[in-house]
Amino acid sequence: MEIFLAVCAGLITAAVIYCAVSFVTTMKQLCATARAVEYLAINTNEKIEATRGLFNAVSMVSNAARSFWFKAAQCAASFVTGMKNN
Repeated sequence: MEIFLAVCAGLITAAVIYCAVSFVTTMKQLCATARAVEYLAINTNEKIEATRGLFNAVSMVSNAARSFWFKAAQCAASFVTGMKNN
């Protein structure tokens, strides 16, 4: 009976050690993954910030063109309406 209990205690000890080693390995992998995700987020943010000026410039040009064409269309419409009334 003592041999059986010693074998069970040895197996339980081995299982606990295996679980502890697996836990530590998993935590190391999780830490490495978190670092990689952080690097990716910082890299992506830098790229977005680098192109933000370009997007703002395109937006300003687009708004200016839209504003110009809208005002030109209003002017043409009022001219045509004025010509019809005369």
